[in-house]
Amino acid sequence: MARAVRRTLGLLDIPTQGLANLTTSWTTRFNRTYVDHPDVRYLSAAGGGRSEGRATSRVLYGSWKWVHQITGEANDGLIPVSSARWGRFDPDLWPTDHAGLVGHDLDRCGQ
Repeated sequence: MARAVRRTLGLLDIPTQGLANLTTSWTTRFNRTYVDHPDVRYLSAAGGGRSEGRATSRVLYGSWKWVHQITGEANDGLIPVSSARWGRFDPDLWPTDHAGLVGHDLDRCGQ
């Protein structure tokens, strides 16, 4: 899976150096080093996949399936719900995939 992601991102000329920063071990170290500021209110929400049809775009479907197999959790095609929780968490999962959380539909790029 990692090779396929790196190859795909390379074809799109997207740098891959930051991928190592997305692992559980790296983020755990980061969170221990950079603790929450007491004057900041932290809120989070998560995408649970599309509510109709395929759970995510064609582009993210492989990673959605992989994340689901590994974690057994709802996910947005990239992030399992447990990794999206920080501070006060909205338990109502947004019915969209990772790109949809910021208003993009990867199945309709360029249309």
